[in-house]
Amino acid sequence: QTVKDPPTSWEDLWDPKYKGRVGITSLASTLGTAFLIEISRLNGGHEGDMGPAFAKLRTLLPNLGAVSANFGAHAALFQQEVVDVGVQNFNFVETLKGKGVSIEWVKPDTGAPAWKTTMHVVKGAAQPDLAHTYINCHLKREVQAAMAAEPYNVIPTNAGVPLSGQVKAKVAASQKELEQLIFYDWAKINEGRDEWSKQFNREIRI
Repeated sequence: QTVKDPPTSWEDLWDPKYKGRVGITSLASTLGTAFLIEISRLNGGHEGDMGPAFAKLRTLLPNLGAVSANFGAHAALFQQEVVDVGVQNFNFVETLKGKGVSIEWVKPDTGAPAWKTTMHVVKGAAQPDLAHTYINCHLKREVQAAMAAEPYNVIPTNAGVPLSGQVKAKVAASQKELEQLIFYDWAKINEGRDEWSKQFNREIRI
């Protein structure tokens, strides 16, 4: 309703027409951290060098309307029309759309950052067999296919599940294209994440 020309790149967030209307998350969320790393990458940095990212983010301050603490708070920014444009997960956007929120997700022309979620059996678990059964159930084709459908729109982990619906239309049309999403070295990221969070909280506020 408010963004007539959908953005195509991260750089669009710096457009003066979005003054006070951009929303991002803190580094307490994976989303906020991935955004910081991507901005660093696009400006000559990498997972171990956030200098370019912070320099670029400081120039975004005039456009920032809100910096949310977590995913839940971030979703509320769009629902309450506090911000018009910003960083958000694909399936979170699709979930909000399913609830009637006027929102849309676009894939940046430089590629979409992504990360993998995992399931683990805790060492010393009281009932490891049940835990393994749960994980195996989660990975079944029929379960993955159901999770990939609306309103969940979760990208399937099982390669035997064909991409379809909004995932295919907006994120990746094939497994080959899915592999072209931008992934990061989180082991390297975690080495500096605490310090970056402190710097973010000091410098990136409105």
